[in-house]
Amino acid sequence: MPKRKSDKHAAAAGSQPTEGPEVTQIAPGTDPEGAPTPLNPPATTRHRKATSRREALRDELSKEDGASIAELCDTFGWQAHSARAAISGLKKDGACVERLHPREGETGSRYRVAREVAA
Repeated sequence: MPKRKSDKHAAAAGSQPTEGPEVTQIAPGTDPEGAPTPLNPPATTRHRKATSRREALRDELSKEDGASIAELCDTFGWQAHSARAAISGLKKDGACVERLHPREGETGSRYRVAREVAA
């Protein structure tokens, strides 16, 4: 007589091992020895970054000659539309961002934070 599914589950729930490889339980975010993995770093390494990306962007754009979209993409690893959106975010937060002419031999505009608008 063929076994029913309920018989199979009942056998698996029993204390007798079933056929197949032995299974070891590993806690999430740890390797088999129990050491933390990058997905779950130890609590001592979890801290806020010293500067946020917005602050770093403000620093880049505060330079005398500003920065081009291409330079921001290289610096932050962004795509061009993300760099433009970040500049828009700075404007929304009250920064006065100037659009400068490109340097000699460049084709794209440059952007610079001229001053902060008082809130």
